[in-house]
Amino acid sequence: MTRLKGGRIDLLALKQKENSIYEFEVFEVKIGNNPDLKGAVAQQLKDYQEYILRNFKDFKFCYEKHYEQKKYLGLFSIPDYDRIKIEQPVSGRVIIGGYNEIAKKYIDNLEEQGIIVQTFNY
Repeated sequence: MTRLKGGRIDLLALKQKENSIYEFEVFEVKIGNNPDLKGAVAQQLKDYQEYILRNFKDFKFCYEKHYEQKKYLGLFSIPDYDRIKIEQPVSGRVIIGGYNEIAKKYIDNLEEQGIIVQTFNY
């Protein structure tokens, strides 16, 4: 597995496509006044997605096995699949907390680039 340069993925989740088929989704979390929202976050998210794609076989094996082991141990009952299958693509989104008007133009810019953005207040 190649190394991820320049950062760490904030959150890597599984998104259900249908039944027992899932795909990876990368979440990058930023505070509403973070200067990375000016543009760096778009490249950061893209780099994380590309990293997972380059190492897809390893991520897939690890997450499918992890699911199977937890299911076998009875650590959860829902969903009821004994195994899952993870497929491409790898999607991503930016989550912005403490949204304020200062970040609005950056959010608009990210959305214009096709990046899914979600905001929340705390």
